[in-house]
Amino acid sequence: MVNLAAWGRHIVENLRARAVRSPDPELDALTAELSGYVPPHTPDDNYLGFAVPLRLRCAEGELRLLTTLTSFATAVDVTPPSSRLRSSRGDPQPSCTWRRSCRRTRTVRASSERAQM
Repeated sequence: MVNLAAWGRHIVENLRARAVRSPDPELDALTAELSGYVPPHTPDDNYLGFAVPLRLRCAEGELRLLTTLTSFATAVDVTPPSSRLRSSRGDPQPSCTWRRSCRRTRTVRASSERAQM
């Protein structure tokens, strides 16, 4: 896992925010336990807050998975400056290459298994 600290903190901080909105002792206990597993992380200027990719690296390359935490609620305090959404688009090519490589590997394995039958 390439970015355990950033991804883990994203999950833990969102759990903490949920616990503030809906207090629950079991959620507090889960958040406390998970916090102990996640290394410290200080977000940089590119941190969006609402979506952090989980980056997994293997011999074939890197795979980026996106975890989103969505909540449907009524906006209470929305002002034009706070409603501005910052976004950046990463390069999807590494993930695409990794998926194609895995697909080729599975195809080759399946072909060789059929040939052995």
